[in-house]
Amino acid sequence: MSAGTIRPTVAAVVLTMNDRPEEFPRAVASLLAQEGIELDVVVVGNGCVPEQVPAGVRTVGLPENVGIREGRNIGADRVKGDYLFFFDNDAHLPDTDALARPVAEFARDPRLAYAQPRLCDPETGVTLRRWVPRLRASDPARPGIVTVMAEGVVIVRRDAYDRAGGWPGHFFLFHELTCPPALCS
Repeated sequence: MSAGTIRPTVAAVVLTMNDRPEEFPRAVASLLAQEGIELDVVVVGNGCVPEQVPAGVRTVGLPENVGIREGRNIGADRVKGDYLFFFDNDAHLPDTDALARPVAEFARDPRLAYAQPRLCDPETGVTLRRWVPRLRASDPARPGIVTVMAEGVVIVRRDAYDRAGGWPGHFFLFHELTCPPALCS
């Protein structure tokens, strides 16, 4: 990339309850290692003050656990970027271009509201079919139209998120919603 080239900004929100002391540092390190984009990261402590946070990363400590979706909304309000990346504290990005690739897809197709990487076991690389429910796709490694959004690792256009009104904060856990209607319609 030449000097002076403006790189897209990804606003990343990581939730924690300080309950994954081994996975969390790996997750954040893989996030901070991303190349080809600018990052604005916030770690939201859902009912806690975030621990193990690298220097330079902003934090928000919530006095009580407000739930996954509302915690993500609070984090999204604290970061700036053309894209929002919601990232679970036990996940990790295997490549340094894991965010630049979907951002490039957004640039190619303005109709896309969100993109999601293939979820796989970090040790075996295997993707269980139940992790990626899709129509007419027997091979979980093949791209396709999904029937649900696994919101723990997903990148969303900021304008689509704003039009949808964010995540429905009144749903506390992940089982209560499959996809925000305004994003999936």
